[in-house]
Amino acid sequence: MNHQRHSMAPILHLATAVLIASVLNLKGTSSEASVAAAKITTSLTVEHLKNGSYQIPDLSCGYHAVKLVAGKGHNEDGDVVFGRAAFGDLNNDGQIDAIVHLAFRTPESPWMQQLIFVLNRGGKLIQVADYSLDDSLELKALGIKSGEAVADYTSRGSVSPSRRKMLEKTMKFRLACDKACNIQLKASEWQVDPTTGELSPCVDLAPYILTIQERIGNCWKPTNKDRCEPAAISFRIDRSGRIARVKVEKSSENESADQSALSAVYNAAPLQPLPEGTGNYVDILLEFQGSVSCKAQRTGQ
Repeated sequence: MNHQRHSMAPILHLATAVLIASVLNLKGTSSEASVAAAKITTSLTVEHLKNGSYQIPDLSCGYHAVKLVAGKGHNEDGDVVFGRAAFGDLNNDGQIDAIVHLAFRTPESPWMQQLIFVLNRGGKLIQVADYSLDDSLELKALGIKSGEAVADYTSRGSVSPSRRKMLEKTMKFRLACDKACNIQLKASEWQVDPTTGELSPCVDLAPYILTIQERIGNCWKPTNKDRCEPAAISFRIDRSGRIARVKVEKSSENESADQSALSAVYNAAPLQPLPEGTGNYVDILLEFQGSVSCKAQRTGQ
C-alpha cells in the first residue's frame, strides 16, 4: 500500500516507499459508505466532509468505518485526520462531488494517506472509491475539472539518496462503470518536465526493456572471441516497434564484433510496440559483452 498525510494548511510529513503507479484499474471500496448520514440541503461544503463517516482500508485488505468530528476520528482500528478536499462533478451528472484527502494510522502501522472519492447522489454523499498514496509523497494540490480528478505532488527520485531530487508529478483519476455497472477508478501517473513544464506519462519500461534485450540477445550470433569484445549500440524504437537511428556508440575496435552487434539489432526488428502511454519513441543504448544489457534509455514525445 502507498501512503502520506496532509492537513488543510501545512502538510503532515510522512516517510519511505516508492510510488509505482503507471496506469491502474482499481475497484472502489468493497461496500458503499455514507459520508454524511443526513441529506445535504445546501451546497456541499468542507464542513460536511469534516464531519462525515468514511471506510478506511486496513492491513487485512478490508475496511473499517470511522466517523469524523471536526476533521478527526478515532476507533479501536486507529486514528483518522482530515487533510483537504476538492469539489467538482466526478461523473458528469450535474451534481457537485468531492475528493477527500485523509491521513490515517493503525496500531500496527505509521501514518498513511488516502484519497476518498465521494459522489453526491441527490444530496446523499456516497464513498465509491479510494486510492492509497505513497507515504513519501507531498501533496501540493487537489482538483476536479471536466470529470477528471487531478492530484499534484512532489516525490523523491529513485536514484541514490545523496543525489535524490524532488520530482513534480501529477495523478489523474476518472470514475468509470464496467459491464456490471460497478464503479472503477482509473488512475495514471504523469511527470512534469523540469525544462518545458509539460506533462508526460510515467510508464514502467523495465518489463519492455527486458523483453527487447532477450529478443536482441537471441539474434546476437558472435564468435567466441567477438562475444568478449565490448561494443555499445544505440537506436530508437517508435510507437509501432520499428527501429531507426542505429549506430555504434562505442566501438570494440573489432569490426567483426561491432558488426555482429549491429546485425543483432537489425535482425530483431520489428520489436514489440511501445507500452501504452510511453510517448512517441524510446532511445536505447545496449552494451554487447558476454551478454546484452541496457545501459541507458530516454523517452521522447
